[in-house]
Order: sequence, then structure tokens, then C-alpha cells
Amino acid sequence: MNAMRLNTRWVPLSLALLAASASAQQRPLPVPTNTVRPAVVTPLPQPQLGSQQNNPQHDPAAKLSRDIQAASRRVQADSIGSEIQRRDVQIESDRLRTDRLRAASRDPVESQRLRNDYEQRRADNERRRVELEHQRQQVAPPPDGNR
Repeated sequence: MNAMRLNTRWVPLSLALLAASASAQQRPLPVPTNTVRPAVVTPLPQPQLGSQQNNPQHDPAAKLSRDIQAASRRVQADSIGSEIQRRDVQIESDRLRTDRLRAASRDPVESQRLRNDYEQRRADNERRRVELEHQRQQVAPPPDGNR
């Protein structure tokens, strides 16, 4: 009886498969011509020019770096300016000392030698001053409008 139940269960399935194979032999199934579509790759959208997110001017780390660099340039320019002023005061003191020594000297040759030495030091100071002014121009921070 058990074998009977098993056979009756498989009969409808067997008939369905037989009918499907018979109909498949009569008319062929259409073969799809393009079942696989190519992947469509779209480029990422370009960032908007007005976007603050992509603008390095609004990046806090970049701003901090620019501020530190500007401060460093200001310090360097101030240091150079201080050296120029120090050298100016020094050469003026040297002039006064040379004038006193020349006035105290009774020998015209000694007076001329003191004057020539001072003029040489003054010329050296002027040359160095031009170099320092050039250095100060190189490290000077840009005006705030160009940041």
C-alpha cells in the first residue's frame, strides 16, 4: 500500500514533465539575444565652485597653517628690521666716537686714517643694510587682501 501511495504521488509530476518536454519539442523557446546588460559607469559629479566643503580657503587646518606661516614671516621681517635698526644705532655711535678721536688727534695722518676706517665701516654697513632690506622684502607677509 505504501508503494501505491508513492506511485500516485509521482504520477502527476511525471505527467507534467512529459507534457512539458513534448511541448518543448513542438515549439522551441525563444533565446534571449541580450540578457546581460553592460555595466553603466557614470562619472562622479564635479564639485561646485561655490561649495565651502571643497574650498581650501574654508578648511580650518589650511587656515591655521596659513596663519602660522604668516606669523612666522612677520617675526622674521621684524627680526630683520630690528637688526637694521641696531646696526644704524651702532654706526651712529661709531661716527660719534670717530669724530671725538679725530678731534683729539693732533696728527693729520692719524685723523685721516680714522676717517677712512669709519668710511669703510659705514660703506660695509650700507651694503649689509641693502642685503637685509632685500631679505625683509622676501619674507614679508602678503597683504591681508591676497590671502
